Amino acid sequence: QQRTLAPACRQRLVDQLLQRLDAEARQRLAVHEILGRLGHLQRLRVEQILLDDAGESLHPHQVPRCIFTEPEVAHIGPLESECEGAVRVSRLSFGALGKSYCDDEPEGFVKLLVDQDSDRVLGATIVGANASSLIHDAVLAVHHGLTAKQLARTITAHPTMPEAITEAAAHLYGESLVVASRASRNRTPV
Repeated sequence: QQRTLAPACRQRLVDQLLQRLDAEARQRLAVHEILGRLGHLQRLRVEQILLDDAGESLHPHQVPRCIFTEPEVAHIGPLESECEGAVRVSRLSFGALGKSYCDDEPEGFVKLLVDQDSDRVLGATIVGANASSLIHDAVLAVHHGLTAKQLARTITAHPTMPEAITEAAAHLYGESLVVASRASRNRTPV
């Protein structure tokens, strides 16, 4: 029988592992990830960005990092502990999405980090089935400086797992349809 950790426990474990690295080790890891651990096509894309005549810069926080374990872990941006200034955090459990039950994968979560002042999406962590595929909406948001409101207003197909990203953003404003729906189903009649 396979044992799994509760989503909150998994998140704490990932945060603790990443926080144990000192700043220099994280920088070496980021450079190693950017240049050494990427697949051939990813290396070509990074080289293209770094050598682009337009002078576009590439920060390690703009490169997604994925761990192909069970469950998968995907991350973009800084850790919550690395964020300077006020940060809002939104967490959404995969269990809030009907599609997760259709796929028999309700364990997992999305965590968004959003700048308090500018509302820009700073980063995201996803733990669960197909996290490496789900991270890309957050990658676009971080790379293009989208606000959480813009992400929340993005229409995603239903029912799908990518709804987790947009619903986590909508949850910051009390507009998550899946959280509201789940809350109303859990109410007991008076």
